Amino acid sequence: KIKAITLPSAFSAMLGITEAAIFGINLRFVKPFIAALVGGAAGGAWVVSMHVYMTAVGLTAIPGMAIVQASSLLNYIIGMAIAFAVAFALSLTLKYKTDAE
Repeated sequence: KIKAITLPSAFSAMLGITEAAIFGINLRFVKPFIAALVGGAAGGAWVVSMHVYMTAVGLTAIPGMAIVQASSLLNYIIGMAIAFAVAFALSLTLKYKTDAE
């Protein structure tokens, strides 16, 4: 059941719609949720420290690239990669039990 939800929720999260990932997966297991929070904070810290300029508010993740100014696009992509990598690495290292275990 969890595996059937994981891929669609990850895809929608990449498009900025995170509710399926939060409520379908992460809140069942607290540790992946914490990993996602830490990863988002790390990526956000990079984006803020690099002064990424956006022309609007509201879009995130991949669609958010449409509102990033061209001079800041590389730093925005690096910030997304940092957020993804940190969250992925932490979710692998934190031990949590699924319903099957």
